[in-house]
Amino acid sequence: MKPKRLTREQSKEQTSERLLNAARDIFSTKGFIAASVEDIAATAGYSRGAFYSNFEGRTDLLLELLQRDHDDVEAEAQWIFDRCTTGEDMMAASLDCFRRLNDLPESYLFWMEAKLQAARD
Repeated sequence: MKPKRLTREQSKEQTSERLLNAARDIFSTKGFIAASVEDIAATAGYSRGAFYSNFEGRTDLLLELLQRDHDDVEAEAQWIFDRCTTGEDMMAASLDCFRRLNDLPESYLFWMEAKLQAARD
């Protein structure tokens, strides 16, 4: 049985996700400034053209990664507020969330990269 062919929208979404994952890897190892569009596109298995048909530049990728990180933290905080009934439960859940966030060093690096880039711009 043949695999189902992706729609144009699904294909674009898949390309975008692969580029974001590649950017996450490249930014984590090289840093934002040293990462090139070519590095990101090649790591994802695409050309520069595919990159630019999905993103305006590296900054767009970094901002999307930061937005996703922010959205995850916001969802976690909302979960804590919605489900914790006592201050003690909320404190314990918040501390657990904070500990897990500290186990994601790349997230911290992305936010620092963004701060540095903003200061330079």
